[in-house]
Amino acid sequence: MVRGQMHALPEALIPDAWTVVLRATASLPLGLFPEPRWAGLLKQLLGMHGDDARAARWWFSWPRLAEAQLPAGDEVAFTLYALPAARTELDRLLQQLRRITDAATGLPPDVALAGNLAFVSAQPLAAAASLRDVIEAEATLLRQHRDLRMCLRGPTRWLRPAHRDRSGEARYVHHEREVDVPLLSERLTETLLSLRRDLDIERITVPALGAQVMDAELFWANLSYRNADGRDKPCGGLLGELILRWPEGVPADLAPWLALAQHLGCGQRRGFGSGQFAWETLDGDVLKREWRPAGRALSRLAHHERLLAAYQRAEDDSEGPDDRRRPTSRRAMPGSSVRSSAGARARSNHDRFSQCRLPSPAACAISAFRPSSIAFCSGHCSISLHPCLTHI
Repeated sequence: MVRGQMHALPEALIPDAWTVVLRATASLPLGLFPEPRWAGLLKQLLGMHGDDARAARWWFSWPRLAEAQLPAGDEVAFTLYALPAARTELDRLLQQLRRITDAATGLPPDVALAGNLAFVSAQPLAAAASLRDVIEAEATLLRQHRDLRMCLRGPTRWLRPAHRDRSGEARYVHHEREVDVPLLSERLTETLLSLRRDLDIERITVPALGAQVMDAELFWANLSYRNADGRDKPCGGLLGELILRWPEGVPADLAPWLALAQHLGCGQRRGFGSGQFAWETLDGDVLKREWRPAGRALSRLAHHERLLAAYQRAEDDSEGPDDRRRPTSRRAMPGSSVRSSAGARARSNHDRFSQCRLPSPAACAISAFRPSSIAFCSGHCSISLHPCLTHI
């Protein structure tokens, strides 16, 4: 049934996807959310300057790494996406990345990443560069569920309904209380509609979302980057997760669009790596084809000395956990038994590593598994270790 619905997706909206692997030749401080720095690097490699007001025809998805510092000799991988209309830019970018060590000599000195990276490989994310077959397979999986978790992988900038009455970062949704089905449906479709206008596609009809928001744990991260003019520009966004329910299951005509959306991203500044998300089951299975972090980084996180130190720190913490539940901030339907993993899984692990309070570098590692489990407070991140650590 899903195969019959795939024809509704215009070929012009089906992206190509490539996994690019680079190696650090020197230690690189990436920070918790380095997307703007990488966007600046990629645009410099293409000779692009300034912000493009058009909908992004190429973009990238950055993985949540286990450490904020990339040691010399370690590899890092990210996914490059491009619509068919941007294949020329994609080819140029891949060519520049293959010779990134030489290309770095022509870049401004403030682009510090390029001079400390070496090219390793670039391969299609799937069997073919086009994701049409991947999206069809993902849509089939989505159809098998009535409850899905929308996990925001990077800062997501969703405009408020009355954003024209506000300015700056106040134009964007900052809290889970502001998210409802009409807003979410509009934000998921606006990327598709803006691309339709930009690519001069005659018509697309996106089915209504038709879901219920059963639970949400979202928070706003204040972030900024420095542009080529040396000015700081805000690039904050929402992080966390929502749980959606389709009482009769995900409709067959909607599933391909949901699968496509998780590769396109949603919200503003997709070209800067913002708005990337993935659909997951309530058991934590990811329903998106993507590059997975190397086991080497995960093994460093799960080293027995680090886990023992975290456990001892938790036992010695007389103040208790910092991310206590905020009764007024939760969203749940009356009588619903659905709970988000950030709370339920944390309680199941309480006896061993309950609400470990670690400095930010270690917390960065946990963010690779569940961004919504982080609460920023007083220079620390309050986190919860999840069972997925034992499944790697």
